[in-house]
Amino acid sequence: MNDEAKLAAVFPVLAESDLPIGELDIEVAARNSLLRSGIHTVAQLLQLTHTELVGLFPNRGLPFYSEIISRLACLAQPPKTGETSRTYTVKSLSDGILGESKVKRFNIFQVAGIWKSEEIHTRIIAELLNPNSKFHEMGTAFLQKLLDRLGLKEDLSLKESIKVETEVHTVGEGKENEKCKNRRIDMTIETRHYYLPFEVKIWAGDQESQLYDYYQYACSYAEQHGKNRPPCIYYLTPDGHAPSVWSIKSSTGDGGLDNKDFCQLSFRETVLLWLDDCMNDTDKQISADVLEIMRQLRDNIDANFLVGEDILDAVQQELSCYHIEWTECTDKYRTFTLKKEGNWEVALRIQKYYSKVKLSVICGHVEDTDDGPQISYAGNREREQIQHLLEDTFTSPRDYLKLDVDAAWDWFRQSPTASKGDFMKTFKTCVFGRLEKSVQAQLYRESCEA
Repeated sequence: MNDEAKLAAVFPVLAESDLPIGELDIEVAARNSLLRSGIHTVAQLLQLTHTELVGLFPNRGLPFYSEIISRLACLAQPPKTGETSRTYTVKSLSDGILGESKVKRFNIFQVAGIWKSEEIHTRIIAELLNPNSKFHEMGTAFLQKLLDRLGLKEDLSLKESIKVETEVHTVGEGKENEKCKNRRIDMTIETRHYYLPFEVKIWAGDQESQLYDYYQYACSYAEQHGKNRPPCIYYLTPDGHAPSVWSIKSSTGDGGLDNKDFCQLSFRETVLLWLDDCMNDTDKQISADVLEIMRQLRDNIDANFLVGEDILDAVQQELSCYHIEWTECTDKYRTFTLKKEGNWEVALRIQKYYSKVKLSVICGHVEDTDDGPQISYAGNREREQIQHLLEDTFTSPRDYLKLDVDAAWDWFRQSPTASKGDFMKTFKTCVFGRLEKSVQAQLYRESCEA
């Protein structure tokens, strides 16, 4: 290929294509570099010469150049019919093939059903931030990008002393604290001068005094290890919403976090922009496998963390003022506990029902599995086993619950449905308003604040 010839001379059938650059299956960093250079369509891309295209990627010119050329060649190939031996050339192709060239990407987060897993997302982010990772050789580059975004200045030259950990216990070994014994901070970053705590919430609700206790622990740890007082606790959610009053206040009622003590971060802003920073501006070349995981992580967040678009996400956000223990979260339904008694529980399942949601009262039982005790909502239930629990959960349940059937669900005689706009009204009328006062008080976390 002549270095000074335009790409349009090689791919003439694509010369007038208005296919957006965003729809080319190329690395995010390459795509963003093209867009920043004012190249928004394939037609504009083809006006570049080989030399000009390579010049857009001074750090990784050859890999990105080769990938773009490969994608253009794929666009210029006809669909395989398997019924002809005809040999095609670029000039013989019609413009119609462009409409058949949309690429469907493989994304491990969606294929494995972990597209909204807090634990998986947190672990991958932590591994990328860890300068001592065994899985990438980027040193402190990724961590430096995040600290820059958080406005923190730090000397990262001694990377061996830096720790990035997940699921950090807030009670030291040998110490007993009934309230906090099972509590873990999702992620912490420890550098020479800082100890930074991060709480990640994708679909789970806040716990009582959670951010308050985590921040107190971080401050205590920093003081004991001669570090600066943590500037705040970082609260990472899909949309950057504020934590609940229930979480930032002390459980004893004698204190709470000020606004300056917590910082709201969002996946759609903070994490996406940080990933772009890492993929675009790193002097050191990222290995292909790490870059692919970063691309899939970014694409998953971009596609699935659309707060307010999904009715279940919107409903879950509406219920953030309640003290809710979510037990199931899928793209089809969400379930949370209303009341427990021994190994039995009564729960509410919120299920997609066309453009609305359907509310179902179901019962569950804790069963032993290879992974430890797990709640199961499947199968039939003996009426005698849960009738007492239902009567302790609802006022006058015989009026609207089916107590005369031996089924796990649905215990409503007529399951209510609601649109996104009417959900809270339906929930308060059909569910919350029918709960026993003690159950209401337990669920409504901010009733004491009124």
